[in-house]
Amino acid sequence: MMIRKATLNDAEALLGIYKYYVENTAITFEYEVPTLEEFRARIEKTQKKYPYIVAEEEIGGVSRILGYAYASCFKDRPAYDHCVESSIYVTPGSRRTGIGSKLLDELEIQLMQQNILNINACIAVPKTDDDEFLTRDSVCFHEKKGYRLIGTFHDCGYKFNHWYDMVWMEKMLGDHVTIHTAKPLPYGKYRLGESPAYDEKSDILSWVDIIDGTLYMTKYSDASPNKISAVRFDRMIGAVVPLPDNRIASADIAARSAVADIAARSALPSVPTYVVAASDGLYIYDGEKRKILDLRNEYETYQRSNDAKIDPAGRLWFGSVVEGNEHPHGGNLYSFESPALRSDAIPDCNFGGADTVSAGDSDAISTSSNNAGILKKKWLGTKLSNGMAWNKAADKFYFSDSVEKSVFVFDYNKESGDISNRRVLRNIQVGVPDGMCIDEDDNIYLAIWGGSRVEHINTSTGELLDFIEVSARHVSSCCFAGKGRLVITSSGEGLEGDDDGKLFIADVRV
Repeated sequence: MMIRKATLNDAEALLGIYKYYVENTAITFEYEVPTLEEFRARIEKTQKKYPYIVAEEEIGGVSRILGYAYASCFKDRPAYDHCVESSIYVTPGSRRTGIGSKLLDELEIQLMQQNILNINACIAVPKTDDDEFLTRDSVCFHEKKGYRLIGTFHDCGYKFNHWYDMVWMEKMLGDHVTIHTAKPLPYGKYRLGESPAYDEKSDILSWVDIIDGTLYMTKYSDASPNKISAVRFDRMIGAVVPLPDNRIASADIAARSAVADIAARSALPSVPTYVVAASDGLYIYDGEKRKILDLRNEYETYQRSNDAKIDPAGRLWFGSVVEGNEHPHGGNLYSFESPALRSDAIPDCNFGGADTVSAGDSDAISTSSNNAGILKKKWLGTKLSNGMAWNKAADKFYFSDSVEKSVFVFDYNKESGDISNRRVLRNIQVGVPDGMCIDEDDNIYLAIWGGSRVEHINTSTGELLDFIEVSARHVSSCCFAGKGRLVITSSGEGLEGDDDGKLFIADVRV
Protein backbone atom coordinates (compact mmCIF):
# COMPACT_ATOMS: atom_id res chain seq x y z
CA MET A 1 0.00 0.00 0.00
CA MET A 2 1.30 3.44 -0.91
CA ILE A 3 0.13 6.96 -0.18
CA ARG A 4 0.47 9.49 -2.97
CA LYS A 5 -0.86 12.80 -4.17
CA ALA A 6 -4.32 12.61 -5.68
CA THR A 7 -4.77 13.46 -9.34
CA LEU A 8 -7.85 14.54 -11.25
CA ASN A 9 -7.81 11.10 -12.87
CA ASP A 10 -8.60 9.66 -9.42
CA ALA A 11 -11.85 11.61 -9.18
CA GLU A 12 -14.11 8.78 -10.35
CA ALA A 13 -12.67 6.28 -7.87
CA LEU A 14 -12.80 8.78 -5.01
CA LEU A 15 -16.36 9.74 -5.85
CA GLY A 16 -17.25 6.04 -5.73
CA ILE A 17 -15.99 5.91 -2.13
CA TYR A 18 -17.75 9.11 -1.17
CA LYS A 19 -21.02 8.00 -2.78
CA TYR A 20 -21.41 5.22 -0.21
CA TYR A 21 -21.22 7.69 2.67
CA VAL A 22 -23.66 10.13 1.08
CA GLU A 23 -26.29 7.49 0.36
CA ASN A 24 -25.92 5.24 3.41
CA THR A 25 -24.58 7.24 6.35
CA ALA A 26 -24.87 10.51 8.22
CA ILE A 27 -21.08 10.86 8.29
CA THR A 28 -21.50 13.51 5.62
CA PHE A 29 -24.48 15.83 5.69
CA GLU A 30 -24.76 15.98 1.90
CA TYR A 31 -28.05 14.64 0.55
CA GLU A 32 -27.14 14.23 -3.12
CA VAL A 33 -24.06 12.63 -4.62
CA PRO A 34 -22.12 15.31 -6.51
CA THR A 35 -21.51 14.86 -10.21
CA LEU A 36 -18.10 13.73 -11.40
CA GLU A 37 -17.44 17.23 -12.74
CA GLU A 38 -18.35 18.79 -9.38
CA PHE A 39 -16.15 16.34 -7.49
CA ARG A 40 -13.21 16.87 -9.83
CA ALA A 41 -13.56 20.62 -9.33
CA ARG A 42 -13.48 20.13 -5.54
CA ILE A 43 -10.19 18.24 -5.80
CA GLU A 44 -8.70 20.89 -8.06
CA LYS A 45 -9.75 23.72 -5.75
CA THR A 46 -8.38 21.99 -2.65
CA GLN A 47 -5.01 21.25 -4.24
CA LYS A 48 -4.41 24.90 -4.99
CA LYS A 49 -3.62 25.37 -1.31
CA TYR A 50 -3.79 22.11 0.66
CA PRO A 51 -2.79 18.44 0.42
CA TYR A 52 -5.17 15.92 -1.14
CA ILE A 53 -3.82 12.35 -0.87
CA VAL A 54 -4.94 8.81 -1.64
CA ALA A 55 -4.07 5.34 -0.30
CA GLU A 56 -3.56 2.86 -3.11
CA GLU A 57 -2.74 -0.83 -3.27
CA GLU A 58 -1.61 -2.92 -6.21
CA ILE A 59 -2.56 -6.58 -6.51
CA GLY A 60 -1.64 -8.59 -9.58
CA GLY A 61 -0.72 -5.46 -11.47
CA VAL A 62 -4.10 -3.85 -10.78
CA SER A 63 -4.23 -0.70 -8.67
CA ARG A 64 -7.11 0.09 -6.35
CA ILE A 65 -7.72 3.17 -4.22
CA LEU A 66 -8.66 2.29 -0.65
CA GLY A 67 -9.21 5.76 0.80
CA TYR A 68 -8.38 9.43 0.61
CA ALA A 69 -7.80 12.40 2.87
CA TYR A 70 -7.56 16.14 2.40
CA ALA A 71 -7.45 19.43 4.25
CA SER A 72 -9.73 22.38 3.67
CA CYS A 73 -10.04 25.97 4.78
CA PHE A 74 -11.23 26.34 8.38
CA LYS A 75 -12.43 29.93 8.00
CA ASP A 76 -11.89 32.27 5.08
CA ARG A 77 -10.00 34.99 6.94
CA PRO A 78 -6.20 35.58 6.92
CA ALA A 79 -5.90 35.14 10.68
CA TYR A 80 -6.96 31.50 10.25
CA ASP A 81 -4.25 30.71 7.69
CA HIS A 82 -2.42 28.34 10.04
CA CYS A 83 -5.53 26.31 10.84
CA VAL A 84 -7.35 23.74 8.66
CA GLU A 85 -10.16 21.20 8.74
CA SER A 86 -9.42 17.58 7.86
CA SER A 87 -11.54 14.94 6.08
CA ILE A 88 -10.87 11.20 5.67
CA TYR A 89 -12.87 8.58 3.77
CA VAL A 90 -11.99 4.91 3.21
CA THR A 91 -13.81 2.11 1.41
CA PRO A 92 -16.23 0.24 3.69
CA GLY A 93 -13.99 -2.82 3.51
CA SER A 94 -10.93 -0.83 4.59
CA ARG A 95 -12.31 0.36 7.93
CA ARG A 96 -10.31 -0.72 11.00
CA THR A 97 -7.35 -1.78 8.83
CA GLY A 98 -5.04 1.12 9.74
CA ILE A 99 -5.41 2.82 6.36
CA GLY A 100 -7.24 5.81 7.81
CA SER A 101 -4.52 6.20 10.43
CA LYS A 102 -1.77 6.18 7.81
CA LEU A 103 -3.63 8.69 5.69
CA LEU A 104 -4.06 11.03 8.63
CA ASP A 105 -0.39 10.68 9.62
CA GLU A 106 0.74 11.64 6.12
CA LEU A 107 -1.78 14.46 5.90
CA GLU A 108 -0.48 15.93 9.16
CA ILE A 109 3.14 15.72 7.96
CA GLN A 110 2.33 17.55 4.76
CA LEU A 111 0.37 20.19 6.64
CA MET A 112 3.25 20.77 9.05
CA GLN A 113 5.49 21.28 6.03
CA GLN A 114 3.12 24.12 5.11
CA ASN A 115 3.41 25.57 8.64
CA ILE A 116 -0.14 24.58 9.60
CA LEU A 117 -0.31 24.58 13.39
CA ASN A 118 -3.92 23.53 14.14
CA ILE A 119 -5.91 20.74 12.52
CA ASN A 120 -9.62 20.49 13.29
CA ALA A 121 -12.14 17.72 12.67
CA CYS A 122 -15.86 18.37 12.39
CA ILE A 123 -17.61 15.08 13.24
CA ALA A 124 -21.27 14.10 13.27
CA VAL A 125 -22.36 12.07 16.31
CA PRO A 126 -25.54 10.10 16.96
CA LYS A 127 -28.06 10.70 19.72
CA THR A 128 -28.18 6.99 20.58
CA ASP A 129 -25.81 4.05 20.36
CA ASP A 130 -28.15 2.09 18.08
CA ASP A 131 -28.38 4.65 15.27
CA GLU A 132 -28.39 2.75 11.96
CA PHE A 133 -26.73 5.57 10.01
CA LEU A 134 -24.00 6.76 12.35
CA THR A 135 -21.64 5.58 15.12
CA ARG A 136 -19.13 7.27 17.40
CA ASP A 137 -16.23 5.47 15.68
CA SER A 138 -14.82 8.65 14.15
CA VAL A 139 -14.69 10.36 17.54
CA CYS A 140 -12.85 7.37 19.03
CA PHE A 141 -10.46 7.26 16.07
CA HIS A 142 -9.51 10.92 16.43
CA GLU A 143 -9.08 10.59 20.19
CA LYS A 144 -6.55 7.80 19.58
CA LYS A 145 -4.73 10.06 17.11
CA GLY A 146 -4.26 12.79 19.71
CA TYR A 147 -7.29 14.98 19.07
CA ARG A 148 -9.31 16.42 21.92
CA LEU A 149 -12.95 17.36 22.11
CA ILE A 150 -13.56 21.11 22.01
CA GLY A 151 -17.30 21.53 21.82
CA THR A 152 -20.66 20.25 20.66
CA PHE A 153 -23.29 21.82 18.42
CA HIS A 154 -26.61 20.22 19.33
CA ASP A 155 -29.22 19.14 16.81
CA CYS A 156 -27.53 21.01 13.99
CA GLY A 157 -27.80 18.35 11.25
CA TYR A 158 -30.92 16.66 9.88
CA LYS A 159 -30.64 13.60 7.66
CA PHE A 160 -32.64 10.39 7.21
CA ASN A 161 -35.35 11.89 9.45
CA HIS A 162 -32.90 12.09 12.35
CA TRP A 163 -31.37 15.03 14.17
CA TYR A 164 -27.61 14.82 14.75
CA ASP A 165 -25.14 16.67 16.92
CA MET A 166 -21.83 17.92 15.56
CA VAL A 167 -18.62 17.93 17.61
CA TRP A 168 -15.39 19.78 16.98
CA MET A 169 -12.07 18.14 17.81
CA GLU A 170 -8.62 19.69 17.48
CA LYS A 171 -4.95 18.73 17.45
CA MET A 172 -1.96 21.04 17.72
CA LEU A 173 0.68 20.31 15.08
CA GLY A 174 3.30 22.89 16.08
CA ASP A 175 4.43 25.55 18.50
CA HIS A 176 2.41 28.76 18.58
CA VAL A 177 5.17 31.35 18.45
CA THR A 178 5.68 34.63 16.62
CA ILE A 179 5.64 34.15 12.84
CA HIS A 180 7.60 36.40 10.50
CA THR A 181 6.95 36.41 6.78
CA ALA A 182 9.73 36.40 4.19
CA LYS A 183 9.29 38.38 0.97
CA PRO A 184 10.78 37.29 -2.36
CA LEU A 185 13.69 39.31 -3.71
CA PRO A 186 13.85 40.25 -7.42
CA TYR A 187 16.96 38.20 -8.13
CA GLY A 188 15.49 35.40 -10.25
CA LYS A 189 15.12 31.68 -9.51
CA TYR A 190 17.87 29.11 -8.96
CA ARG A 191 18.08 25.35 -9.20
CA LEU A 192 19.84 25.07 -5.83
CA GLY A 193 20.39 28.46 -4.26
CA GLU A 194 22.72 28.27 -1.25
CA SER A 195 25.49 29.87 0.81
CA PRO A 196 24.20 33.46 1.13
CA ALA A 197 26.75 35.89 2.55
CA TYR A 198 26.78 39.63 3.08
CA ASP A 199 29.93 41.76 3.16
CA GLU A 200 28.99 44.93 5.00
CA LYS A 201 31.97 47.07 3.94
CA SER A 202 31.40 46.57 0.24
CA ASP A 203 27.60 46.11 0.56
CA ILE A 204 27.89 42.98 -1.59
CA LEU A 205 25.41 40.15 -1.18
CA SER A 206 26.57 36.84 -2.64
CA TRP A 207 25.12 33.38 -3.07
CA VAL A 208 25.65 30.31 -5.23
CA ASP A 209 23.71 27.88 -7.37
CA ILE A 210 25.31 24.58 -6.41
CA ILE A 211 24.07 22.62 -9.41
CA ASP A 212 24.96 25.26 -12.00
CA GLY A 213 28.30 25.96 -10.31
CA THR A 214 27.80 29.72 -10.29
CA LEU A 215 28.68 32.48 -7.83
CA TYR A 216 26.32 35.46 -7.86
CA MET A 217 27.02 38.93 -6.45
CA THR A 218 24.96 42.09 -6.26
CA LYS A 219 24.91 45.45 -4.53
CA TYR A 220 22.54 44.75 -1.67
CA SER A 221 21.30 48.32 -1.24
CA ASP A 222 20.29 48.37 -4.93
CA ALA A 223 18.08 45.31 -5.32
CA SER A 224 17.98 45.21 -9.10
CA PRO A 225 17.86 42.01 -11.18
CA ASN A 226 19.87 43.84 -13.86
CA LYS A 227 22.85 44.37 -11.58
CA ILE A 228 23.82 40.82 -10.68
CA SER A 229 27.32 39.58 -11.47
CA ALA A 230 27.68 35.88 -12.29
CA VAL A 231 30.94 33.94 -12.08
CA ARG A 232 30.63 30.47 -13.54
CA PHE A 233 32.77 27.54 -12.52
CA ASP A 234 32.97 24.33 -14.50
CA ARG A 235 32.03 22.20 -11.49
CA MET A 236 29.59 22.16 -8.59
CA ILE A 237 30.35 24.62 -5.81
CA GLY A 238 28.91 23.90 -2.38
CA ALA A 239 29.66 27.25 -0.77
CA VAL A 240 31.41 30.57 -1.26
CA VAL A 241 32.67 32.54 1.74
CA PRO A 242 33.93 36.16 1.56
CA LEU A 243 37.31 36.60 3.21
CA PRO A 244 37.38 39.31 5.88
CA ASP A 245 39.14 42.57 4.94
CA ASN A 246 40.24 41.28 1.57
CA ARG A 247 38.53 43.12 -1.29
CA ILE A 248 39.38 43.86 -4.87
CA ALA A 249 38.13 46.56 -7.21
CA SER A 250 35.83 45.48 -10.00
CA ALA A 251 38.17 47.07 -12.56
CA ASP A 252 40.98 44.87 -11.27
CA ILE A 253 38.74 41.84 -11.63
CA ALA A 254 38.14 42.68 -15.26
CA ALA A 255 41.83 43.16 -15.90
CA ARG A 256 42.90 39.96 -14.12
CA SER A 257 40.17 37.58 -15.21
CA ALA A 258 40.57 35.60 -18.41
CA VAL A 259 38.26 32.77 -17.40
CA ALA A 260 35.44 34.31 -15.37
CA ASP A 261 32.09 35.00 -17.00
CA ILE A 262 31.09 38.24 -15.32
CA ALA A 263 28.08 40.40 -16.11
CA ALA A 264 27.50 44.02 -15.07
CA ARG A 265 30.96 44.59 -13.59
CA SER A 266 30.36 48.30 -13.50
CA ALA A 267 27.55 47.78 -11.01
CA LEU A 268 30.01 46.50 -8.40
CA PRO A 269 32.78 49.01 -7.64
CA SER A 270 34.47 46.53 -5.31
CA VAL A 271 33.81 42.97 -4.23
CA PRO A 272 35.25 40.69 -1.56
CA THR A 273 37.82 38.02 -2.24
CA TYR A 274 36.11 34.67 -1.88
CA VAL A 275 37.13 31.17 -0.89
CA VAL A 276 35.17 28.63 -2.88
CA ALA A 277 34.38 25.08 -1.67
CA ALA A 278 34.05 23.15 -4.93
CA SER A 279 33.52 19.52 -5.83
CA ASP A 280 37.24 18.90 -6.35
CA GLY A 281 38.95 21.35 -4.00
CA LEU A 282 39.17 24.80 -2.49
CA TYR A 283 39.66 27.88 -4.65
CA ILE A 284 40.34 31.56 -4.15
CA TYR A 285 38.36 33.86 -6.39
CA ASP A 286 39.76 37.38 -6.66
CA GLY A 287 39.10 37.93 -10.33
CA GLU A 288 40.97 34.74 -11.10
CA LYS A 289 40.09 31.22 -10.01
CA ARG A 290 43.04 29.72 -8.17
CA LYS A 291 43.00 26.31 -6.57
CA ILE A 292 44.62 26.37 -3.15
CA LEU A 293 43.68 22.85 -2.06
CA ASP A 294 43.12 19.80 -4.25
CA LEU A 295 40.67 17.39 -2.62
CA ARG A 296 40.42 14.74 -5.34
CA ASN A 297 42.57 12.32 -3.34
CA GLU A 298 40.57 13.07 -0.20
CA TYR A 299 37.06 12.76 -1.59
CA GLU A 300 35.46 9.75 -3.18
CA THR A 301 34.60 10.31 -6.83
CA TYR A 302 30.92 10.70 -5.90
CA GLN A 303 31.51 13.26 -3.14
CA ARG A 304 31.64 17.05 -3.22
CA SER A 305 32.02 19.96 -0.83
CA ASN A 306 28.90 21.35 0.79
CA ASP A 307 28.40 24.15 3.30
CA ALA A 308 31.40 26.17 4.49
CA LYS A 309 32.09 28.89 7.08
CA ILE A 310 35.14 30.68 8.54
CA ASP A 311 35.61 30.20 12.28
CA PRO A 312 36.60 32.89 14.83
CA ALA A 313 40.30 32.07 14.30
CA GLY A 314 40.16 32.39 10.51
CA ARG A 315 40.06 28.70 9.60
CA LEU A 316 37.75 27.51 6.85
CA TRP A 317 35.37 24.74 7.89
CA PHE A 318 33.54 22.68 5.27
CA GLY A 319 31.84 19.33 4.90
CA SER A 320 31.93 16.61 2.28
CA VAL A 321 28.68 15.02 1.10
CA VAL A 322 27.57 12.38 -1.36
CA GLU A 323 26.18 13.69 -4.64
CA GLY A 324 23.20 11.78 -6.03
CA ASN A 325 21.36 8.73 -4.74
CA GLU A 326 23.57 5.87 -5.89
CA HIS A 327 25.66 5.72 -2.71
CA PRO A 328 24.81 5.87 1.00
CA HIS A 329 25.08 9.25 2.68
CA GLY A 330 28.47 9.84 4.24
CA GLY A 331 31.32 12.31 4.57
CA ASN A 332 33.44 14.24 7.01
CA LEU A 333 33.67 17.67 8.57
CA TYR A 334 36.96 19.45 7.81
CA SER A 335 38.89 22.55 8.72
CA PHE A 336 41.60 24.19 6.64
CA GLU A 337 44.12 26.69 7.97
CA SER A 338 46.21 28.58 5.45
CA PRO A 339 47.91 31.93 4.81
CA ALA A 340 45.81 32.01 1.64
CA LEU A 341 42.78 32.74 3.78
CA ARG A 342 44.38 35.79 5.41
CA SER A 343 46.42 37.59 2.75
CA ASP A 344 46.84 38.19 -0.97
CA ALA A 345 49.64 35.64 -1.17
CA ILE A 346 47.79 32.82 -2.92
CA PRO A 347 49.97 29.75 -3.53
CA ASP A 348 49.22 27.32 -6.33
CA CYS A 349 49.39 23.70 -5.20
CA ASN A 350 48.00 20.24 -5.34
CA PHE A 351 47.09 18.45 -2.17
CA GLY A 352 46.99 14.78 -1.27
CA GLY A 353 44.66 13.02 1.13
CA ALA A 354 44.76 13.61 4.86
CA ASP A 355 46.61 10.92 6.80
CA THR A 356 44.70 9.52 9.74
CA VAL A 357 46.28 9.89 13.15
CA SER A 358 45.07 8.80 16.56
CA ALA A 359 43.05 11.37 18.44
CA GLY A 360 42.35 9.51 21.63
CA ASP A 361 38.63 9.66 20.88
CA SER A 362 36.03 7.47 19.21
CA ASP A 363 35.97 9.99 16.35
CA ALA A 364 39.59 10.17 15.24
CA ILE A 365 40.90 13.40 13.76
CA SER A 366 42.98 13.37 10.59
CA THR A 367 45.66 15.94 9.79
CA SER A 368 47.86 16.66 6.82
CA SER A 369 49.84 19.69 5.73
CA ASN A 370 52.06 21.12 3.03
CA ASN A 371 52.93 24.58 1.76
CA ALA A 372 49.25 25.31 1.22
CA GLY A 373 48.17 24.90 4.81
CA ILE A 374 46.82 22.37 7.27
CA LEU A 375 43.77 20.21 6.56
CA LYS A 376 42.08 18.50 9.50
CA LYS A 377 39.15 16.15 9.75
CA LYS A 378 37.18 17.59 12.64
CA TRP A 379 34.41 15.00 12.77
CA LEU A 380 34.28 11.69 10.95
CA GLY A 381 31.24 9.91 9.58
CA THR A 382 28.87 12.80 9.05
CA LYS A 383 25.82 11.91 6.98
CA LEU A 384 25.01 15.18 5.24
CA SER A 385 27.14 18.00 6.56
CA ASN A 386 25.39 21.34 6.52
CA GLY A 387 25.05 24.56 8.56
CA MET A 388 27.71 25.85 10.96
CA ALA A 389 27.97 28.70 13.47
CA TRP A 390 30.02 29.79 16.51
CA ASN A 391 28.94 31.82 19.50
CA LYS A 392 30.43 35.20 20.44
CA ALA A 393 32.50 33.72 23.27
CA ALA A 394 34.04 31.33 20.73
CA ASP A 395 33.56 28.33 22.99
CA LYS A 396 30.56 26.67 21.29
CA PHE A 397 30.18 25.29 17.77
CA TYR A 398 26.78 24.54 16.23
CA PHE A 399 26.41 22.08 13.36
CA SER A 400 23.49 20.60 11.45
CA ASP A 401 23.49 17.15 9.87
CA SER A 402 20.53 16.90 7.52
CA VAL A 403 20.25 13.12 7.45
CA GLU A 404 20.47 12.91 11.23
CA LYS A 405 17.68 15.55 11.33
CA SER A 406 19.46 17.22 14.22
CA VAL A 407 21.34 20.33 15.21
CA PHE A 408 24.34 19.52 17.40
CA VAL A 409 26.36 21.67 19.75
CA PHE A 410 30.04 21.04 20.52
CA ASP A 411 32.52 22.55 22.92
CA TYR A 412 34.99 24.54 20.81
CA ASN A 413 38.58 25.62 21.44
CA LYS A 414 39.42 28.70 19.40
CA GLU A 415 43.19 28.33 19.72
CA SER A 416 43.39 24.71 18.58
CA GLY A 417 40.17 24.50 16.63
CA ASP A 418 39.27 21.30 18.46
CA ILE A 419 35.64 20.32 19.02
CA SER A 420 34.37 17.86 21.61
CA ASN A 421 31.43 16.78 23.75
CA ARG A 422 28.86 16.57 20.94
CA ARG A 423 25.22 16.68 22.08
CA VAL A 424 21.87 17.31 20.42
CA LEU A 425 20.57 20.86 20.63
CA ARG A 426 17.35 20.25 18.70
CA ASN A 427 15.80 17.45 16.68
CA ILE A 428 13.82 18.51 13.62
CA GLN A 429 10.53 16.62 13.28
CA VAL A 430 9.30 17.95 9.93
CA GLY A 431 11.70 18.74 7.12
CA VAL A 432 15.47 18.56 7.59
CA PRO A 433 17.96 21.05 9.03
CA ASP A 434 20.06 22.87 6.45
CA GLY A 435 22.14 26.06 6.57
CA MET A 436 22.24 28.41 9.54
CA CYS A 437 23.48 31.70 10.92
CA ILE A 438 23.69 33.08 14.45
CA ASP A 439 22.33 36.34 15.88
CA GLU A 440 23.80 38.82 18.34
CA ASP A 441 22.10 36.99 21.21
CA ASP A 442 23.83 33.71 20.25
CA ASN A 443 20.62 32.12 19.03
CA ILE A 444 20.62 30.42 15.64
CA TYR A 445 18.42 30.80 12.58
CA LEU A 446 18.10 27.42 10.89
CA ALA A 447 16.80 26.84 7.35
CA ILE A 448 14.40 23.88 7.14
CA TRP A 449 14.62 22.03 3.83
CA GLY A 450 11.18 20.67 2.99
CA GLY A 451 9.62 22.83 5.69
CA SER A 452 9.01 26.23 4.06
CA ARG A 453 10.50 28.03 7.02
CA VAL A 454 13.52 29.23 8.98
CA GLU A 455 13.47 28.37 12.68
CA HIS A 456 14.87 30.69 15.35
CA ILE A 457 16.29 28.42 18.06
CA ASN A 458 17.38 29.19 21.59
CA THR A 459 20.89 27.76 21.87
CA SER A 460 20.63 27.41 25.64
CA THR A 461 17.48 25.27 25.64
CA GLY A 462 16.92 24.14 22.04
CA GLU A 463 13.42 25.64 22.16
CA LEU A 464 11.78 27.33 19.21
CA LEU A 465 11.65 31.09 19.74
CA ASP A 466 9.85 32.06 16.53
CA PHE A 467 10.01 31.17 12.86
CA ILE A 468 10.03 32.76 9.43
CA GLU A 469 7.47 31.52 6.93
CA VAL A 470 8.91 31.20 3.41
CA SER A 471 6.82 30.66 0.27
CA ALA A 472 9.29 28.09 -1.06
CA ARG A 473 9.32 24.44 -0.04
CA HIS A 474 13.06 23.75 0.09
CA VAL A 475 14.64 26.48 2.18
CA SER A 476 18.42 26.02 2.09
CA SER A 477 20.28 28.67 4.09
CA CYS A 478 20.26 32.18 5.53
CA CYS A 479 22.51 35.05 6.54
CA PHE A 480 22.17 38.47 8.13
CA ALA A 481 22.34 41.45 5.78
CA GLY A 482 22.23 44.38 8.14
CA LYS A 483 20.76 44.48 11.61
CA GLY A 484 17.63 42.38 11.96
CA ARG A 485 17.30 41.54 8.26
CA LEU A 486 17.74 37.97 7.10
CA VAL A 487 18.43 36.90 3.51
CA ILE A 488 17.20 33.39 2.74
CA THR A 489 18.00 31.06 -0.18
CA SER A 490 15.91 28.21 -1.60
CA SER A 491 15.97 25.47 -4.22
CA GLY A 492 13.72 25.30 -7.25
CA GLU A 493 14.99 22.00 -8.67
CA GLY A 494 12.07 19.70 -9.47
CA LEU A 495 9.50 22.12 -8.01
CA GLU A 496 6.82 24.21 -9.68
CA GLY A 497 5.87 26.77 -7.03
CA ASP A 498 5.94 30.42 -8.04
CA ASP A 499 8.63 31.22 -5.46
CA ASP A 500 10.60 27.97 -5.34
CA GLY A 501 14.25 28.78 -6.07
CA LYS A 502 14.03 32.47 -5.16
CA LEU A 503 15.92 34.49 -2.57
CA PHE A 504 13.92 36.11 0.24
CA ILE A 505 14.27 38.86 2.81
CA ALA A 506 12.73 38.84 6.29
CA ASP A 507 12.69 41.52 8.95
CA VAL A 508 13.10 39.79 12.31
CA ARG A 509 13.43 42.90 14.48
CA VAL A 510 9.77 42.83 15.55
